Amino acid sequence: MTLVKPVFVCGNSRSGTTVLAKSLSRLEGAFMFDELHYYDELASKKNWYDKRSIMDCLYSRYKSGYFGSRTQPVTCPWVGLNAGENPLKVMFDQVSAELNCPILIEQTPANVRFIPEILATFPDARIIVLVRDYRDVLLSQKSKWKRKFRGRAKTPWLETIRAFVNYNPILIALIWKKNYQKIPSSESVLCLRYEDLITDPEKQLSVVCTFVDEPFDPAILDVDFVGSSLSNDSSSRGFSSTNTGNWKKSLPYLDCVIADTLCGNIAADFGYHRQNHSFFTCLVAFMSRMFGVLLKLPFLVFLNRHRLRAQLRYSR
Repeated sequence: MTLVKPVFVCGNSRSGTTVLAKSLSRLEGAFMFDELHYYDELASKKNWYDKRSIMDCLYSRYKSGYFGSRTQPVTCPWVGLNAGENPLKVMFDQVSAELNCPILIEQTPANVRFIPEILATFPDARIIVLVRDYRDVLLSQKSKWKRKFRGRAKTPWLETIRAFVNYNPILIALIWKKNYQKIPSSESVLCLRYEDLITDPEKQLSVVCTFVDEPFDPAILDVDFVGSSLSNDSSSRGFSSTNTGNWKKSLPYLDCVIADTLCGNIAADFGYHRQNHSFFTCLVAFMSRMFGVLLKLPFLVFLNRHRLRAQLRYSR
């Protein structure tokens, strides 16, 4: 039987989790899932749906992708799911045996909020937490809805609308802060700055390979660098350092004020330096953006209703 080596790549959304996961998937014997969203969506529904339904959803995401699973659901052919078995663990064991791939990479960003749950299910897992400058995250989130027109045409229109409605600097900054407040100190967890990865990929990927107990292979440097919210996808390959520091010229000043105020203390722990702002400037920034939150609130709740349960459970 293949010995499964689970690797979870997570972090705040728009922090480079996909490009790192794609890079690691080029290791010999590795397979990368599309985002499965088990812990933030499916695990919270275990009291509503039986495990077979959850297994069908996971299998559909494995075969058709996260968005494709909504229009092309697939019934899971695996049988014998016992009441005490974790559906995600069953998925990993079955896929590893089916593909003969011992290294399985799951790259749902939201898993950063469920590290204790992951380690409880997969004690031998390796979890890589990517951290990116909170201001660049805001800028990327602000333009995320444009991904449909910059290389990801298959993105559903509802998801594009959700990405547009979801942007508010107060909410995004609070989520960024919350995501990195609860990272446990563990030998199974590695924190990596996105800026370090794209400016010196060979050095950082060598560290990552050592962490997951795999030899470094130069092939993992040859990855398609797509998915940016700020530019169209291209055929160029390899890591690009151009996707850092863009907030300095493109992020609205009041958004920067809010982000500095909310994230500054936590960000300093990761080497990001915030600017100080006057009380009056902060007041103007928060008042102007809070008005936007109130206007969008009904749409935010409706479009994110399938994730709110997990968010509430995490915030306790």
